[in-house]
Amino acid sequence: MGARVRRRQQLNKVTNACEPCKKKKVKCSGKNPCERCTSRQIKCVFIEADKKVIVSASYLRKLQENYARQDPTLQWREEKPGSATDDVVNAAEEETITNPLVSATSFYLKDQPSGRYRFCGPSSTWSFSQRVFLLLKNELPSFPSPDLPFHIDGNTWELEWTRTSLESISGVDGLPSLHDFNHLLSVVKFRSHQMLFLVDEEEFVPHLHEFYDQGLDKAKSRPLWFIQYLLIIALGKALIASTRSFKSPPGVVFFERAMSIMPDFVGLHRHPNLGMQVLYLAGLYLVSVDMKDAAYAYISQSLRMCIIEGLYREPPSDLFGVKFANQCRNIWWTAYILDRQLSAIVGAPVSIQDTEVTCSLPFSYDTSSAAPFLTMNAKLSRIVGNILSSVYTASAGQSRSFISTVQSILIDMAAVLKDVDDISARNNHPSLRTLSTSNSHLSLTYHQCIILATRPLFLYLLTNRLKKPTRQRSVAGDLTPTPLRPLLDTALQSAKISVKILSSLHEQASLESFFPFDLDNIFSCTFVIVIAAFIDTSLAPDVLTYISLASQMLNDLVLKGNMVSHLRKKELDLLQQMIQEILNSERQATGVPNGQHSSQPQLDLSYSSPQDTFNGVVGDDEANMSYAHILGLAEQLDNVNDSVWGTEFELDYSNIWI
Repeated sequence: MGARVRRRQQLNKVTNACEPCKKKKVKCSGKNPCERCTSRQIKCVFIEADKKVIVSASYLRKLQENYARQDPTLQWREEKPGSATDDVVNAAEEETITNPLVSATSFYLKDQPSGRYRFCGPSSTWSFSQRVFLLLKNELPSFPSPDLPFHIDGNTWELEWTRTSLESISGVDGLPSLHDFNHLLSVVKFRSHQMLFLVDEEEFVPHLHEFYDQGLDKAKSRPLWFIQYLLIIALGKALIASTRSFKSPPGVVFFERAMSIMPDFVGLHRHPNLGMQVLYLAGLYLVSVDMKDAAYAYISQSLRMCIIEGLYREPPSDLFGVKFANQCRNIWWTAYILDRQLSAIVGAPVSIQDTEVTCSLPFSYDTSSAAPFLTMNAKLSRIVGNILSSVYTASAGQSRSFISTVQSILIDMAAVLKDVDDISARNNHPSLRTLSTSNSHLSLTYHQCIILATRPLFLYLLTNRLKKPTRQRSVAGDLTPTPLRPLLDTALQSAKISVKILSSLHEQASLESFFPFDLDNIFSCTFVIVIAAFIDTSLAPDVLTYISLASQMLNDLVLKGNMVSHLRKKELDLLQQMIQEILNSERQATGVPNGQHSSQPQLDLSYSSPQDTFNGVVGDDEANMSYAHILGLAEQLDNVNDSVWGTEFELDYSNIWI
């Protein structure tokens, strides 16, 4: 009790937040000096704030008018251009600036063949690319482009299954031998890069041996386990397939067989922990065959079952036992990670607030080599959730200025980057330049967070460029406001590092051809780099190098039968063609013939052969992306005022591509 009184007295001696924390718009511990200033080794200053009363601009004007009537000498205080009243109104307008990808009204695109309207979630890469294509199409009304929207969810392959039961002997036709299955299981574990808990082997393997001893009787007695077994086969066969059929994805026979005997929620809930694993295994296969909406539904169902069972809270080990409690934690974090990743992919809000989660992170209870990777994946997924809840929120009560929001996210990401670097340092000797797929995918997830947070900035600058009269577009300098340049450069650095990491994985034959995350990284990063070069050539003067690297990787995935990569390559090719068409028309309007150069740097995407090819592991660019770099960038944003955006940040789009 005495400690609480002393604590309360200590808090009463200081204001709610110190000045550096107020400036950063981050939470302050209230101590003097506060914890954040202590860790950053900066001076912590508390100033007793004056009491403020917030009133509307109209009420302020009314008070001024009333006061002016009493004292005619004060008539000059009424509304005049540049007066304090105007400053208050203008400041209020600047505070309403929000992400151009977000609005209170849902954004839809019409799928021309089916006539169905497709919702474009604000954070999804697909939504971002479609909005870019709409802007370019408006600039080129006569451009002979193919039908859009591209890459409609669920149109790559058709999966079908009908309800059946295990009474049919066909349910066990074509199954792999025990030895072959163990190989498939090891492949699934390896290709999850230690960042997901897909199956509890201690619980799974004993049933596996009984199944090969007892046959169909075992499957009938443990149908949910048998479904998990079939899903692992489906994922394993898909991951080892060197080529694919254009008619169906690899492993689909076993996936459809598993789904045909999948029980409803009531049946799954009879064995909740196993049911949760089955649901997110099914979701992982679905997202890999480009059925993102269905995958999101299954993984969300898994997460909700976790919530119903209380797995998001710290499990009572004294009641459950250590082994079962750890299984609950691992299942929770895997469902959480996949739910956050799918939420960003489809453009959905987060399913649970992090303030409700008290479950321990894996490193605190697991000493295995996989624990640090699962832990960091969970931390990065938490940042993804913060981005979705702040950068992409439509709530006026929760939204802040775009710059302040990104600044807060960068501060959180700086701390996480130290952990990512520590994991890499522990796994690699300083004298060796090894390539770890687990470390690589951890870095890719990190850089995707930066791209996700900053992508609205590129859409806004692209819109500004296209709004300018044609003859003014070749004038460099005013296209990218100077205060925003460090943020743009960092976002592009993340995109370039990602492409280089992926290229290194490709050189080592470690690029994922089934799980979609590498493909999404290739597309989203290259897409942003091309747009940046179009906005201002000086942002990405080496754009052709990254186009070349991306083309090589996509071509290889296409040769392996990846239908989705074929579609993504078509979109990148179309992006280059449309941009080149606009560039040609701008040069004609300014009197600069094609092939000749003006005094300003010129972009030419018509030649996209390899220039400075990249070989080997990531070098100096990645070394510069350090804790100090990210924290320094966040501090630089203190000098950025939202007025650099202008006053029309929210964009209007046509819902139909004609």
